[in-house]
Amino acid sequence: ASISAVLKNAGYSVELYHQCYMPDEKEFIEKVQSFNPDLIGFTARTTAIPFITEMCSWLKQSVPEKMVIIGGYHPTLVPEEVLAIEGCDAVVVGEGEYPTLELMDCMSKGEDYTNSQSIFFKTPEGDIIKNPIRPLLENLDELPFPDFELFDFENLDRSKNFTAMVMLSRGCLFSCTYCGNSQFRNVYPNKSKYSRFRSPQKSIELLELLLKKYPFIKFLEFRDAIFNMYKDWFYEFMPMYIERINLPFNCNLRFDMLDEDMVRMLKEGGCYMIDIGLETGNEEFRTKYLRRKMKNDHII
Repeated sequence: ASISAVLKNAGYSVELYHQCYMPDEKEFIEKVQSFNPDLIGFTARTTAIPFITEMCSWLKQSVPEKMVIIGGYHPTLVPEEVLAIEGCDAVVVGEGEYPTLELMDCMSKGEDYTNSQSIFFKTPEGDIIKNPIRPLLENLDELPFPDFELFDFENLDRSKNFTAMVMLSRGCLFSCTYCGNSQFRNVYPNKSKYSRFRSPQKSIELLELLLKKYPFIKFLEFRDAIFNMYKDWFYEFMPMYIERINLPFNCNLRFDMLDEDMVRMLKEGGCYMIDIGLETGNEEFRTKYLRRKMKNDHII
């Protein structure tokens, strides 16, 4: 939705094929051809790679002239592995909004696009062109709001329960050993800026826009890695939320970033549930192997 918003602001048209199941080849190709895209993009987490591999082979056979690009978690960490997929022409390493826009601008002008930052390309001979990684966008307020209308929003699973899933941030401050964030951060030349929130004011405006478009929403589910990651942000955001939004919500927190004042404000703001990872009750194991430096007595 964020990539779509950036591309649409630049005058490009974007269509989403939102796959909730693995289609057969005929259905898939007919859908793609109905869009008639110049660029076909997949977003890929690791578990989706086997399905995307099969769909890329269908595209290679049916519409070989179409360019296929894959982005997301998996290509960011192992781009060469993803480029080896037959039918994959390029991968995006890291956040995709402005690399995709740069690529589209070059394609629309008929210019050489193989030096687009943050994109690796596979040549017809099978070689790989590795371009420098674009610094991540440090100020999320510079991004347009997500293109909510890209999805069939009213028929999403959460929407059927009158709930909207929202993210106001990107990244995480911590480097738990079992989580990808520690590796995603290292992709960027300005990795110290990896953990970012939209400003409290812009965050509220995003929520107001969402609720204006979909007034049936009664609950919010914040999927930010750590909702209280920055105390200054939290204590500025929550009074505005209470005044202007005031819907029941749930969120993710960490034990070692939580105190009584925060709990009181969360309750006042309508928080009805929090998700916190305990991982293990063994403090030594938690600290030494998971890099979660939390004391048992504080957790209790």
